[in-house]
Amino acid sequence: MSARPTDAVPDVTVVAALFRPGRLLDGFLDRAAALLTAGVELVLVDDGSGDGTAERLRRWAVDRPDVQVLENATNSGVAASRNRAVRLARGTWVWFVDHDDRWEPGAPTRLLDAATDDVDVVVCRADFRTDPLRPGRIVDGVPVPRVATGPEALVMLLEGTIDGFLWSKLVRRSVLGNAPFPHLPSQSDVAGLAPVLAAARRVRFVPDVLYHWVHRPGSVSRSRTPALDALEAAHAAVVAAADSVAPVDAPALADPARREELLTWFTCWFRCRGLVVTPGRQHAPWSVRRAGVRRARRALHGRRLGGVRLRSTSVWLLMWAVRVAPLLVVGVLPLLFAVHDARVAGRPGG
Repeated sequence: MSARPTDAVPDVTVVAALFRPGRLLDGFLDRAAALLTAGVELVLVDDGSGDGTAERLRRWAVDRPDVQVLENATNSGVAASRNRAVRLARGTWVWFVDHDDRWEPGAPTRLLDAATDDVDVVVCRADFRTDPLRPGRIVDGVPVPRVATGPEALVMLLEGTIDGFLWSKLVRRSVLGNAPFPHLPSQSDVAGLAPVLAAARRVRFVPDVLYHWVHRPGSVSRSRTPALDALEAAHAAVVAAADSVAPVDAPALADPARREELLTWFTCWFRCRGLVVTPGRQHAPWSVRRAGVRRARRALHGRRLGGVRLRSTSVWLLMWAVRVAPLLVVGVLPLLFAVHDARVAGRPGG
């Protein structure tokens, strides 16, 4: 069993859900140990690995009173694991990390420095890496310091200015509730984050790149059979969060025409592009790719795409192709990605 938690209320609870981490576990525990500074607790959830992971975690936690180890009897999914951890989190703030990623030393402290009394969410920048030690492309956050209301941050999510990743956000425990994440096989992070942003008072953005998302073959977000239902459910959850915002709190959603343009853009770049590009990128079976394109066509029905063209020519062209030549899109996208990957692999350091 893990050591009994100390009586002091921690500033931040760091949550990690693990499922069969294998050889990556040792490195994660080294990084986790470095997080255990004053005011930080860890809640680690073994999601029914059945391979000795839970026992390893419990042994590691024996002499660490600010570590809680939970074990799911069966593989329940990352959403259920995170919800369970949130219910037991004692910290004023919660930060979610993945065991196979990296983060900057002192990241929780640097996020806490921006967490003033009127702020409910702190957002840092994050990058995507194929090599854990080499900087990659920025995938979340903004390059300058900024403070927004929660509804304004939700609009930024709709626009694609920020993304729905959890590990780039420090969230006040009181706005999470007890089960913030719907039980989806993927996309539960953005589906749970959107209502949090809608309810948040202030969101502070720090321009530092504090988290590094490391690509690992076989991860949930890069499965060869992407969960199309989960993507559409997440889209619906974000739109529902936008619907819950009072017009006075988000001027971009107050005007009906502007709101429709914004939601059409979100539908195109998040839902339709995800339905089409993700199966193609992961070389999913023909039936899955065709189903994704068909769903995207249905989602585009009756929508005006002029605003999409102004925001992104590439997204507009993809939507146009989905409407006009859906079978061509199904067949061509995997070939384009294969050519792209071959070129990247042929570059020095690729």
